[in-house]
Amino acid sequence: MKSVSLSVRHRWLLVPSSWNPARYRVQIFDDGKILHDFVSPLAGSAVEWWASIDLASSMGREITLLSEDDSLFEMIRWSDERPAPSDLYREPLRPLFHFSCRQGWLNDPNGLVWYRGEYHLFYQHNPYFTDWGNMHWGHAVSPDLIHWTELDIALFPDEHGAMFSGCAVWDRENTSGLHSDGSMVLLYTGAKEDSTQCLAHSPDGREFIKYSGNPVIPTIERGNRDPKVFRDHARDRWVMALYVPDGTRHAIHLLSSSDLKLWTPLSRVLGGEGKDTFLFECPDMFPLRWQDEEKWILIGADGQYLIGSFDGAVFMPETGPLRSIFGTSYYAGQTFDSEPRGRRVLVGWLRSPANGMTFSQCMSLPLEMSLAQGDDGPRIALNPVSEVETLWQPAKIWHELSLDEGQREVLAEAMDGFALTIAISGENEGHLALKLGETEFLYGPASRQFSCGETSVRIPGQAPALDIRIYGDRTTLEVFAAGGMIYWPIADAATSRSLSVEARRGRLDLSMISLSGMKSSWPGALD
Repeated sequence: MKSVSLSVRHRWLLVPSSWNPARYRVQIFDDGKILHDFVSPLAGSAVEWWASIDLASSMGREITLLSEDDSLFEMIRWSDERPAPSDLYREPLRPLFHFSCRQGWLNDPNGLVWYRGEYHLFYQHNPYFTDWGNMHWGHAVSPDLIHWTELDIALFPDEHGAMFSGCAVWDRENTSGLHSDGSMVLLYTGAKEDSTQCLAHSPDGREFIKYSGNPVIPTIERGNRDPKVFRDHARDRWVMALYVPDGTRHAIHLLSSSDLKLWTPLSRVLGGEGKDTFLFECPDMFPLRWQDEEKWILIGADGQYLIGSFDGAVFMPETGPLRSIFGTSYYAGQTFDSEPRGRRVLVGWLRSPANGMTFSQCMSLPLEMSLAQGDDGPRIALNPVSEVETLWQPAKIWHELSLDEGQREVLAEAMDGFALTIAISGENEGHLALKLGETEFLYGPASRQFSCGETSVRIPGQAPALDIRIYGDRTTLEVFAAGGMIYWPIADAATSRSLSVEARRGRLDLSMISLSGMKSSWPGALD
């Protein structure tokens, strides 16, 4: 690698980026200490956008810039302000009401926590280009789970490796001894060849200090990762669910701690093997009320879950693997710690490319979790939090719509973002064909089969009536049915969609259709 010395007279160092598949290593040192170490596509002769590196801590000092491609030295730029495109948050494929980062790549949500009056969302983030790599923790805050403000990067790669997934908790009682008035504590995976679990902390939720005693959990097995911590109030301690491979078998280990720094093994729960992704990565564990008792949920990255009990040390499953999340677009959901209204709110990563944009991927809507009656016991139900309704525009409503076989009703010729509800009457011989742009769903009331493409899901219960709710955004569709026991997100990039319903294989009676446009949640963006 070749190097140059540079005097830092401006806060932001701008590195060219592109969709070039080639990758070159870049490092930045200040007085022998490494500040940044990443790979970049650089840009050759065509700069698609500029990745911004904050060098405020090195102002007035000399830094050393190293690169495998010395053309970088002629291409870098400096700026006193972080540059932003003129159409920031108004780009053609920018989701209107799903969180996406301003530039670069986003995947797993991390560290979801309510802290001192704000919701905090951290996430796996590559600030240098729009594919996976260079894992940092991005950071955003919101007063209401809907309107997000992106903050500075919270965690940068260090001697323990890239910043892989983890969680955040509000240490209100200062059990960690890190801040007398309590603090936000992040627990995350430092991802080197043998990954470890590390800790960072902050009194203000803005500036994060990595714990000098990291790692707090050394390697258990190679590939262990993704700590999720909750407060066990009954036993006055913390409990962690951690993914730990067990040979070819997936497993979740449970550990406990009084101070978030020293951890003791408790037990483990075995998942699938090999390509069976049950309990593979990104666990979460929490209680939900069911009738007059408390049930515990253990869930993995693909949304498969167990319902059971927890005695403070051992999770005892009462069911086999269950699903309420379908399709292939959802991954690595996590629930909020310290949610102020006592709700269990889930956010997941929606695998939703935005081709040609300088950002990629988005998060799901925030979803309130509950337990509902399934065919043979309780099942997780997922429904958008009520705050989403503040973005609804006035609705167009159809009452008692009857369609003969082959008859089609166009609901809208073109919709950008929308909220659609369809109530299907109790007795129907016909099937519903619901067309959303190029995506089509089919529902047969008699068989209770709900399908899209080659995938089919049986709607729980026996009653033929059914409500279907759909939120459509520029790169996603999120479908909810059976009171939320079916949640089916789909990546579907479209700047607008036509919407229609059609009767097939007989007459179809719909009790009601409601269609609302959705406003943008971004500041300064057009509705």
